[in-house]
Amino acid sequence: MTEIAILGAGMAGFGAAHRLDNEGVRPVIYEKNAYHGGHAASYNCNGFIFDDGPHISFTKDEHIQKLFAKSVDQEYERIQARTNNYWKGHWIKHPAQCNLYGLPEDIVVDVLVDFIHAENNKYGEIRNYRDWLIASYGKTFAETFPMQYGCKFHTTTADNMSTEWMGPRLYRPELREVLHGAL
Repeated sequence: MTEIAILGAGMAGFGAAHRLDNEGVRPVIYEKNAYHGGHAASYNCNGFIFDDGPHISFTKDEHIQKLFAKSVDQEYERIQARTNNYWKGHWIKHPAQCNLYGLPEDIVVDVLVDFIHAENNKYGEIRNYRDWLIASYGKTFAETFPMQYGCKFHTTTADNMSTEWMGPRLYRPELREVLHGAL
């Protein structure tokens, strides 16, 4: 029998185990933490519940939606999330690339110059998430915001990530929208 090890007991690890189980393979899941769930884990601290990450799915795949719903006994909500970003003492409305107003002038100017450059120049081959971010938003915004957040959330650098996972997660605005949000 084929032995398969899955590293990580988050949604992707459990998804892989489920698929393999349906194929008749019994994998072993290894998790470095004392809990399962990955970024979908929650913690109770003195009566308050804290989430490690967002308990959210962006999938439009009906099969996956039904699988998720079944896993929580159909007890789920569809919500329109409203997100803000906190950066160096500034609250930035989401998506940050369209809401630069109120940030230090130097960073706003650098983001705009780089965004316009990215808009008007070919980046070259997109090999990873880092390349996509710079090609889409320009170097200043990419390195200041999504690369920093991504390293924290995904625990790896953007050049170590593919782009297949992105789906509709990252909004690529038009220049006019970025300029309006900066003013």
